Amino acid sequence: MSLYNNNIQIRRDYNEWPLVKDVPGTLINIILEDMVKKELIKKCLNKYNISVIEQFTNETNDDILSWTELHHNIQKIPYRRQPKWFTKLVEQIRSKERVANNLITPNPYAIREWKKVESKWAMDFEDQFGKVKKWNNLTNKVSLQRFKQNMESGKLTPCKGCEISLAKTKTKYCFMERDISKL
Repeated sequence: MSLYNNNIQIRRDYNEWPLVKDVPGTLINIILEDMVKKELIKKCLNKYNISVIEQFTNETNDDILSWTELHHNIQKIPYRRQPKWFTKLVEQIRSKERVANNLITPNPYAIREWKKVESKWAMDFEDQFGKVKKWNNLTNKVSLQRFKQNMESGKLTPCKGCEISLAKTKTKYCFMERDISKL
């Protein structure tokens, strides 16, 4: 129990020696200290790869996510009904206001960095669909080939010109430029 009491988590790869797990955030062990059956709850948390309190909160850490909303932060989809340990843990997190005020903001588990990918799809805040064609690292902008959604079939088809299109393009399809932060 000395590793647990010192808030140290270990991982074991193919190395003989255990390595300290380096994760951003506030370790969940602070919450587990006062709980009954903390070893069993810790085992369940390890199953879902949950090790920090920020994985339970939204991007601004002002609200705790429900069991069905948690999949974005833990990168696993919980298929079963909400377990009892989750309910008890959420109640314990809400009761510890001192801990809730010291969480990392913005939440590193809720906000994922947008990475450059070749020929992938993107959607902006205005629900405009596009296929990434060009990437400008200097301005952090992306050029997208715009696609429209057919309401009857639900399929995406290339837009052949509209008011959103970049001015004076010499192609037969519509292109738009978006800031990466708005995708």
